[in-house]
Order: sequence, then structure tokens, then C-alpha cells
Amino acid sequence: MASKTKVFKRVPKKNKGAAISVLNEVKSDGSPAGVKKVIEGLKKKRVKYFEVHDFEAGRKNCFQLSISGQIYAEKNLPIAEK
Repeated sequence: MASKTKVFKRVPKKNKGAAISVLNEVKSDGSPAGVKKVIEGLKKKRVKYFEVHDFEAGRKNCFQLSISGQIYAEKNLPIAEK
């Protein structure tokens, strides 16, 4: 059974000399407990931006670290169709 919830974190990458940001998948088992554990780990590491995609609901939660570095702003958005 494929997991319906995936976690992605933003990482910088160089492309032809220009810096761009890409989303890399973070390994989790896809269960709610597993995803929660991954989210807590990313927050503990102070990752600046990461997303949690719920494909069953068609929504994604975007977490962005504030300038102060103390709290995360959370947005709930629909997943864009490709």
C-alpha cells in the first residue's frame, strides 16, 4: 500500500551557476504517527521550510520558520494540479 501523506523539505541547489530551491522528500512511513515524528524532527533541526502533502485530501500544509527562529507559520493550501 502506497503512503498517502508525504513530507518534503526545501534544499538549496545550484543550476548553471544560479541558486534555486528544490523540494526533497523526507523518508517516513506515511502513517499519522510517523509523519508527526518527522515534523517534530524537522522543527527540532530548525529547517526553514517544509511541506506535508496529504494526497487523499488534496491539501498541503506549508511550514515556514519565522525571522526570529522561534515559531513556524503554517498554511493549509490545495495541491496544484500538474
